[in-house]
Amino acid sequence: DNTGKANGFTTLLSGLGIQDSHLFPHQFERMPGGWISLAQGLFNSSNVHRPSGEPFAGGEKSIAFKHCKLARMRPDGSDFDLLTHGPNNIWGFAQTRDGRTFLQEANDISVPLAEFEPGAHYPTGSKDKLRSYAPMIHPSTKGPQMGGTGLSGIAMVEDENSPFQMNYDGEVFVLVNPITNRLQIMTVKTNEKGQNSYQKQDDFLISEDKWFRPIAAHFGPDGCLYVVDWYNKVISHNEVPRSHPDRDKTRGRIWRIRHHSQESVAPPNLTKLTSEQITNHLGAPNALVSRLAWHELSDRNDPAIIPFLTKIITDSKASTSRRCAALWALEGMKNLTPSVLKNLAKSKDISLCYQAIRAAGEINLPSSDFLTLAQASSFKSHRRTRTALANAVRYHRQPSPAMLALVASLGDAPLKIGGWNQYDRTFERYLARWAMETHRDTTREMLNNLSVKKLTSEQFLLAIQSLEPSEAASQLANAIPRLGRPLSSGELAILGSQLKQPEVTDALAGILDNPSQQVALLESFENIDPKLAADPALARLVEKATLKIF
Repeated sequence: DNTGKANGFTTLLSGLGIQDSHLFPHQFERMPGGWISLAQGLFNSSNVHRPSGEPFAGGEKSIAFKHCKLARMRPDGSDFDLLTHGPNNIWGFAQTRDGRTFLQEANDISVPLAEFEPGAHYPTGSKDKLRSYAPMIHPSTKGPQMGGTGLSGIAMVEDENSPFQMNYDGEVFVLVNPITNRLQIMTVKTNEKGQNSYQKQDDFLISEDKWFRPIAAHFGPDGCLYVVDWYNKVISHNEVPRSHPDRDKTRGRIWRIRHHSQESVAPPNLTKLTSEQITNHLGAPNALVSRLAWHELSDRNDPAIIPFLTKIITDSKASTSRRCAALWALEGMKNLTPSVLKNLAKSKDISLCYQAIRAAGEINLPSSDFLTLAQASSFKSHRRTRTALANAVRYHRQPSPAMLALVASLGDAPLKIGGWNQYDRTFERYLARWAMETHRDTTREMLNNLSVKKLTSEQFLLAIQSLEPSEAASQLANAIPRLGRPLSSGELAILGSQLKQPEVTDALAGILDNPSQQVALLESFENIDPKLAADPALARLVEKATLKIF
């Protein structure tokens, strides 16, 4: 009714935890695929469900949302999905023009800024992991570097020719730090493998006013940096009573920071433009205007604009940001076609390939089209497209055995070289195994047909681990002699859970009795879980083998 106030509200989701008021759900951001992100803090625990009692799209009546995680929801509440484990408090979240995402750990514990992929795990006080075998992300920095625990937001410099780039190499992020009363800078450089290196730079702004408490920052449609200032003497949330007189409740402010070279710009009113006119702002010089343009087109759902969007997406001369924005608009309208995605998958631009694979899983592209797209994308050539493939198949409602075989092909041997290379291999194996676990019946079918002959022994072994432990253990035990390396902690956990199976203990006993194989298996026990180490059945096997050796 044009009063500037909401006329009412509709409850989309219920069951969200309220244990700690400063950790309520936050980071509500629109994401590609028609999703909205949301995060929850460390000390809250939720059991999310729909108020109507209807199940989510995946069939679940409720979903446990424990402690700090990033999640996503449909705008109508029809679906809800967990995306990360940790970090403790995600008070910074940014999506780039080409579809990458970065988030922030509020506490200064080596991840003041970090990349995000669905399934990622970050340092946190919570033990509620998405999967027990998920690897922790490689640290962004060597120890604490930001000078305070309470980092509260990130803003990425993305506007074309922005003076906020400040001649830095790489991508520039502004971090807000209310504890130290300053705005800080981190830069990100990406190598040819797609691996990021993070570097803290000189602080951007330091205030002598100790009440200056920046808690959020965003670049606006005019290219200026907007900073939300809590402006409060007391920054504590629990240690100081809520009724303390030094808690200021009236002086919050918003600052606009403009470079002296920036001219005044009147942002376009997208709501007043025709749909065709709005397409001119997809991939605009201003990143926020481009984002709002694809939002507006998605919301309008104007079928007349589909040919225009399709033309932009398939135009190899258009910028990556313009093609991505058009893709997300069309995806939001639920009008993606196999031909459009196949066109993107052929691109040499990794971001476009990534988006094609991601979207193929989101819209449940038929198997034949999915396989053609995947092969066209050369997905194995880059870390981002490999993770996109694993997640796309996991999210797909009806993947085929051939699609699961593609996922299994990501299961190359673990690396022990440290750094990003080791993390990437472990992360990809984890995502592949999770995808195969999600579709166990189809994975079993894949293992029983001819497609399995194309897999290496390592890839086959990873696929075996995705089965139920009772089924996987005997096959795993029989595969050990061909493995040529010590068992991982996850593999040992599967075997240890099934020591009552005669075929498992017989296979282990046979390996331990073989001089050429026993040492490698004994070395595996260095990774063993303490509970498994205490199992009498295993102790007897190991004791017998060690007596023969020594």
